[in-house]
Amino acid sequence: MSEERYLNLTVLYFLDYGQEYGGAVHTLVHQALLAKRHGVKLFFFLSSHSGKNISSQFTDLFYKYNLEFEVFDFSISSQPEDIDIICIDENYDVIKKRISEIKPDLIHSVQLNIIAELAGRELGIPHIMNIYPLTNDFFATEYVDVFPHYMICDSYYWGEQWKEHIGVQYTCIRTVVEKISKKKKPFNPGNMKCVIVGSIYSLKNQLEVIKGFAEAINRGVVGTLDVYGDDGNTYATICKEFVKEYGYSDYIRFNGFCNEMEKVYDDADVLICGSVRESYPNVISEAMSHGLIIISTSVGGIPEIIDDENNGYLTTGFSCECFSEILLKVKKTIEEGKAEDISRNAVYTAEENHSWKRIQKKLLDYYYFVLTDRVKDVKKHRYSIYDLRKDFFEIITVYKENKYRFTEPRVASSKVWYIAYYRQRINRAISEGKRFYVWGAGRYGKTTIELINVFFPTLIITGIIDTFVNGTFCGFEIFRPDSCFHDDECIVFIGLANGQWDVVDKLKKSGKVYGADFFVLAPREW
Repeated sequence: MSEERYLNLTVLYFLDYGQEYGGAVHTLVHQALLAKRHGVKLFFFLSSHSGKNISSQFTDLFYKYNLEFEVFDFSISSQPEDIDIICIDENYDVIKKRISEIKPDLIHSVQLNIIAELAGRELGIPHIMNIYPLTNDFFATEYVDVFPHYMICDSYYWGEQWKEHIGVQYTCIRTVVEKISKKKKPFNPGNMKCVIVGSIYSLKNQLEVIKGFAEAINRGVVGTLDVYGDDGNTYATICKEFVKEYGYSDYIRFNGFCNEMEKVYDDADVLICGSVRESYPNVISEAMSHGLIIISTSVGGIPEIIDDENNGYLTTGFSCECFSEILLKVKKTIEEGKAEDISRNAVYTAEENHSWKRIQKKLLDYYYFVLTDRVKDVKKHRYSIYDLRKDFFEIITVYKENKYRFTEPRVASSKVWYIAYYRQRINRAISEGKRFYVWGAGRYGKTTIELINVFFPTLIITGIIDTFVNGTFCGFEIFRPDSCFHDDECIVFIGLANGQWDVVDKLKKSGKVYGADFFVLAPREW
């Protein structure tokens, strides 16, 4: 069919919370801009759910491309456990009304946006979501069908897993880069310029990369490591303290967030991605498009694109030793004059997988597929807002009647859906006389106690678990983690976000089963 089919298309894009501009929303906005180049009319919704302030990254971007946006209160979640049914119930009708006025042909959202999905169903407008990693724990229970039926993912690895769990029809569309060019500066084994790009936090594993670079320096690598990304958190402080304590400040520098990454890539030789969990990071496509040598862990969709020792390097693990070994290998590659071949292959890979023309065609082809396929989809029985309000009426009512009891109502409301699904299992544990602990003597530990008091009034908390805090918390005695690891009669409610994955890992290694022996009542660290 002629390309004219796209010219009268209108697409409504649901973005992220206005205060947050991350990689996922960056990808969706640039997909929208590709559609705009082909004549597609764009509308954008931002969310005020986490606060009314709008990030300067959003306002600068919209000003640059002469785009407008509207602000509504809607919640999104990167995973199915923290769907905020209170927010959905309270804001659905206003947002549905505005969608009906816009009359878009398609809705395209970032992450799980249930208002967008249910409103699209009621109005007969197909909805596509962009979404990325998951863990099987998220599907330790079966949910009602509120999830989108169409999805764009940037890797086949995660696309197939979402398909397995929710039956979604998906396509894989990689991240887009505007400009692709061969490396401008020659490689120099006497001054390897390495970069890490992205927000600094534990799942990005920058500390091990930094330690690996330090070890490589000790073993003969000559060069620098520049770290770019938001660094105002505890994990970033730990990274900085390591560099300072061990005397590597001349080699490893922290630069914070940078708006001029083109210049950074033009001057760099090597990008290091140390993530323990990824889908397919924007920074890899950006770096390859400038001919950098990529060193990356082999997670998510990364090995779908990076061919070890051909267009980049893949580590065998996540430890500092793994990064050190690859850095030594890259040094040798440069010394032998072979780095240019890897750089050339990286640029070719970027052209084949990330050029704007290829991505634009894949995106518009998928839009057209969804518009034609939805004729079949709308004939299926589909869960609606009316079903949701009926099925969750009782638990929504309990929350609303007790909202005044929560220190942070918005945090608590994001766990009501989760409690609805696991309430029966928890009540059974109460009837069996199990002992209950809350892990976390902090902000979310308090919210967890409040949730227990409201939704499980007969549950008696034995105590609080915390590795660092002593004494009491909210009137409960604090115990060390060993108190629950080998207690077959105890149930743990995780009430912390920072370090949550470490706690989950420790509980599993002690033989406890998620969704049976422990639950997460803090926001999911994801």
